[in-house]
Amino acid sequence: MSSEPRPLSDGLHAVVRSLEAGQTDTIRGVFGAWAEIVGPMIAEHTKPVKIDRRMLFVEVDQPAWATQVRFLEADLLTALRANGCGELTSISVHVAGSQRGHPGGRSRR
Repeated sequence: MSSEPRPLSDGLHAVVRSLEAGQTDTIRGVFGAWAEIVGPMIAEHTKPVKIDRRMLFVEVDQPAWATQVRFLEADLLTALRANGCGELTSISVHVAGSQRGHPGGRSRR
């Protein structure tokens, strides 16, 4: 094993290659086409931050948008699935700058 520095992209490519095809499509769709999938108004106030198992974690800029995303969860999941993100089953919403782990941050399913 070489101790020479390697480009970060080499490691990222290896991680992406290790994912199943559906996971790669989901990641590409969610992070690459978020605004196109959810629309410009929602995208202006939200951003996907991670996918863990089959849950999408979304950060919003205001509590009102957290409520809106929770209300639209089924519609957003349908739109995501229609765009190749079929691996996702739920959305967890977090307000930027709020305390992590707050009970209100988890979407109810």
